[in-house]
Amino acid sequence: MNNVTQQLVNQLLQLPAGERISVARQLFINVDNEFDKDSELDWEREIRKRLSELDSNKVSCVPWNVVKEKIELKYHAPN
Repeated sequence: MNNVTQQLVNQLLQLPAGERISVARQLFINVDNEFDKDSELDWEREIRKRLSELDSNKVSCVPWNVVKEKIELKYHAPN
């Protein structure tokens, strides 16, 4: 982080909590919009990859009830 950015962050940290939240929300929305441009293509690629792995028997599915039981046993979660 350069000096100008660090100074800006330091100033923002002095704002009341509500204003910091508002600034953070605006920054997040702005950044999120930039990163979402390719997300649909990325998801499509991931789905195709997973389907290919399933079709080639490289991976197999595990039923939800089996996964849930393993999680509950591992973390002693109540039913």
